[in-house]
Amino acid sequence: MSGVTRIAGRACPLGLANVDTDMIIAADHLKT
Repeated sequence: MSGVTRIAGRACPLGLANVDTDMIIAADHLKT
């Protein structure tokens, strides 16, 4: 298996010192 060579997408910086991951993706969406 080869490694990742390129990723395309958008980046959005958050101007906060501590970022809670629930601010980005809610925990409800991470459950399987």
